[in-house]
Formats: sequence, structure tokens, C-alpha cells
Amino acid sequence: MRAWIAALVMVLVAAPFAWRAEPGWSAPAAADIPGAAGAFGVDLPQAGAVPDGVTWARATADWAQIEPARGTFVWTDLDAQVRAAAAAHLHVVVLLEHTPQWAALEPAAPQPVWEHQPPKDIAAWAVFVHVAARRYLGRVSAWQVERSLDLVDFRGTTADYREMLHVVRQETQHSDSRALVVAASPGGVDLPYTKVMLAAAGGDFDALMLYPRGRTPAELTPTVLLEALGAIRTRLATDGRHQLWLDGTASVDPVQIAASALAGGVVREFWPHFDPGLATAARLLDGARFVGAVDRGPDIAVFVFEKAAGPLVVGWAASGTHEVPIATSGAAAIVGPMGQPVAPSGAAGVVAVAPAPVFVTNPDPALVHDAAGAAAQGPPLIPVAPDRDFSKVPDVSAQLAAVNVEHGLYNQKFRTLPSGAVFPVTVEGTDAVRTNPTTDAVYLYFDVADTYAYFDDGRYDLLIAIQVHRASTAQLVGFNLLYDSMSGYRFTPWQWVDAGDGWATYTVRLTDAAFAHTWGWDFAVNAGGDRKEPLVVRSVTVTRIAPGARTP
Repeated sequence: MRAWIAALVMVLVAAPFAWRAEPGWSAPAAADIPGAAGAFGVDLPQAGAVPDGVTWARATADWAQIEPARGTFVWTDLDAQVRAAAAAHLHVVVLLEHTPQWAALEPAAPQPVWEHQPPKDIAAWAVFVHVAARRYLGRVSAWQVERSLDLVDFRGTTADYREMLHVVRQETQHSDSRALVVAASPGGVDLPYTKVMLAAAGGDFDALMLYPRGRTPAELTPTVLLEALGAIRTRLATDGRHQLWLDGTASVDPVQIAASALAGGVVREFWPHFDPGLATAARLLDGARFVGAVDRGPDIAVFVFEKAAGPLVVGWAASGTHEVPIATSGAAAIVGPMGQPVAPSGAAGVVAVAPAPVFVTNPDPALVHDAAGAAAQGPPLIPVAPDRDFSKVPDVSAQLAAVNVEHGLYNQKFRTLPSGAVFPVTVEGTDAVRTNPTTDAVYLYFDVADTYAYFDDGRYDLLIAIQVHRASTAQLVGFNLLYDSMSGYRFTPWQWVDAGDGWATYTVRLTDAAFAHTWGWDFAVNAGGDRKEPLVVRSVTVTRIAPGARTP
């Protein structure tokens, strides 16, 4: 008998009723659990009434609070959350997170460290999961393991996490084979991680909870999310066995993200609260099937959905107000972002769209037909202007100065980051920028246009040419690259800058780039190892070449 089974028997003997379901808790019909309809969920506790269209609730099972001492269980808080969800007729996802001090790898460490560590003994985790699964038998539709794999939430390795996930699959399936297992992910829609998890642990989970993040909420745009979801659908999730779920905690415009997620193939979304706009989206989009997107010009989204009550269009523009052709059956029936009716404006068949999304509830059948035809061409994307389409150019570049000249390679937007706040300078009559080691502004962050290179995954080798001013003394100034690779962000070897006058160009070849701007950027020139002199950079250029091809 395995050691953890023996431990489990001891716990159940010591507390024979600890896991028993409460009287009056009857299991729902089988069809009501794993395949339950409804795309929107809310994190508990939820203040106020649950909006129409919200059919799921995520309750937190804090292991550190539930089992403060080994074998002693306190279910009061989780019981209350599950009861509240049942009273509201919501399907429940239980989020398993945190580790008790007695079970932690380093119990003497500060609490923010030990409570986010994986357990020292996986048997202790197995007992907790088994008891929880038995206690809530028939009341839980899905079990999620950790909120995210960002350091703030989880301080273990991927191997640690997969071991915990495997235990949850085994123990919950023994109790209720209908309940789903949901795997967490790192922040930023980490495509290399997604690829690894699908290949190495796909049998241990049914849904992957995406945790899209940027360095700031503004970096999470519908375009970024749709690009990532399209890559998962077309290049990774080929067997169709795994659902995509989304944690919508941080977003500048939750309605845009909610609609884009559904358009991109997300099955279920969880939000900490529902403002009026998101409540409107949940009410109108609950039970909707995505039909397709129609092209109405650069930076304009027009997504067509279909419900039992009829088709529905969600539309918005990245900036400004635009009169967009959206054919309707009769005068346009428009619902605004706060749920209010909006009077049609302009000519018939034209709808005004702006950054605040609008819902058109009576699109013409011909528009639905056009959307279905567009969907057959591939995953939905929001069109980009021709001057931002770099798919056919030989390279992308940035000339650095107080105001950069950027051609598909972007640095300027990262100057607001303290570590990226480099200084503009003029050297030998040429504009450039320099790092400042005294303030730790030693990174030049870059984002490559997605139309040029996105989730490369071996399709190209990438040459990155960095033009720098020569150093005053040998081995005084240097740099390397920190880049988004297929195995996470990693550094290239250190490159010292030759001593002398004038400018020198150094080229780094990347053979394992991901460039899915997982943290909001694709690579950074790092001068953190310089001794006394700043690094002066004039330009950076990125060039695609065939894998293994000779350097031009």
C-alpha cells in the first residue's frame, strides 16, 4: 500500500464524518455538470445579485485555512461559498490554492513564501484533495489547481505543478468522474507553456485556464488575445479534447476582452465582478455561438454570434467613432455598453462604433452568411492598417532617439518602465539612447510586430543586429539579450563591446524564439552587467532567415 493511502486511511478513521456531504445536498443530473451551458462565471464572494447570463461561480478552497493542522479540517468558509452558489443555481468551480505551513517546503520562510510553495509531501496534498472531493460529491462541476503559475501565486516548478495536477485528476475522478479538472497557466497567454502542457500532461486536465496579462492592463488588447487564441487553435490544440477558459481579472475594457475571448474559442470566462457593461455582455452573449468576423476596416471589430433568439453583432473601434456598414433587418436595434437602447444614427444599414462596444440585435441574414464564410478562412483577427502589416518586409527595425523611428519594431512604449527608461543622447552627431546603471535603467525592451514574427516555434531563425558605440576600454561595456524563447524567457551569452571610436554592430542569432510577447515584449537588450560606462545603442534590426541557413 502506498504511503499516502495509509495516511488517508488514518485521516478518515480519525474524522469519519469530515467529508460527508451535508443533508439535503442532492447531486444534479449528469447533464448539468461537465458540459453545462453558460460562458460566464463570477468569483465568490460576489457582492449583490448575480447578473443574468452568469451561470458559474468560482469558490476558493484555501488549503492553508481549511487544514491548519494535519488532519484538522475547517470547512466553514468553503461550505458558505458552495451554499451561496447553490442558492443562486450556479455551477461551482472549486479553486484549490495555498499550502499550510506544516506541509510547506520551507515552513520557516515568511508566509508569502511558504503558502505559495508546493507541498513537501505529495501524500498530504492527496489526502486534502480526496477529503474535499468526497465532502462536495456531486456539488462541484470542476476543480481548478492554483489560480495562476505566476510567482505571486505559485513558487514551484512545472514538474511540481504537474504532480499536483495529476493527484487532483486521480482523486476527483474517483469521487465524481463527471467533474472537470482545470489547469492553471502563467500570466500572459504563455504559448510555449501551453504546448508543453498539452503534450506532457494533457491527460490530467480537461480545460486550461488562460491568465492573460501584460506589464500593464493596457497591453492586454483584443488583438493580442485573438492572436494567441488563434495560435492555440491552429497550431497547438489539434485534438479538440481540451477547453480553453479565461481568467479576466485585469483588463482595461472587459467587454472587448469578453467578446474577443468567445470569438477566439474560449468556452468559459471568470470575472471578479460584473460592471454594467460586462453584465450586458453576459446577458446578451450567454448561450451564443460565434459565427465569424466581418472586415470593416483597420482596428474595427465586428463579431457575429448566433443564439436561439437570433443573431447578434458586437462591434467597436480601437479609437474614434466610425460609421460602419452593418446591414440589419429593418432599422438597427442597438444596445449600448451600459445596456441602454441606442437610437440608430446615419444612413440605413450603418452603425456608429467607438471604443465602447455596441450590440446590434437584428443583423441581416446576409451579414451572418458573410461572417460564416470569413470563419472558414481561419481564426478571427481584427484587421490592421496596411502600414502596420509587416508580413512581407525583409526586416523590422528601430532607430533610437528621443522619439524613435520604428518600422515594425517597437521600443518607445516601454520607456515608461523604470528599468527601460533609457536616456536620449547625441554621439558624433548621431541620435541614440544610453542606459543608466545608477538608476537600473539598463534594459531596452522591444516588441516585434506580430505580422512579422509571432510564436515563431522553429519556423524561422531570427537575427538581431544591435548597433552600439564602441567602449572607451576593453571589457567595460557589454550586453546580452533576454528573450521570449520556447522554454521561457532566457539570456543569451554576454557580449563585450570592443574598445575604440565609432559604431560597431553585433548580431545575435536566435534559433528557439517564441516571440509571443508573453510578458508584453519579445526581447530586451540587457546592459546590467556593465561596470562603469553606459551602453549607447543607435539601432536594432530583426531579420528572419530559414532555420539553419547561413548568415547573410
